[in-house]
Amino acid sequence: MAARSSLSREIVAFFERDMVVAIYCLYSVVGALAMLAWADPVLVPYCLALMLPAYLLSRWVGSESLVLNGRLNDEVEHEVSVIE
Repeated sequence: MAARSSLSREIVAFFERDMVVAIYCLYSVVGALAMLAWADPVLVPYCLALMLPAYLLSRWVGSESLVLNGRLNDEVEHEVSVIE
């Protein structure tokens, strides 16, 4: 129960803090591309092409993070069972 309540606090913190940052970053990228298209339209396709490696790197780091986070959550549950 204690481990689950700790994990639920992490989920709430994600939606309060990290989701806002993700949406802000999305708007920032779209705005930067719009301003770049206005200043130098030739660079926009290059920037869009660079988004693919960034996306692939992000997916890889995200999958590694999920594995590590799963291990951390298992450790929290193990600590609670030891305390019980």
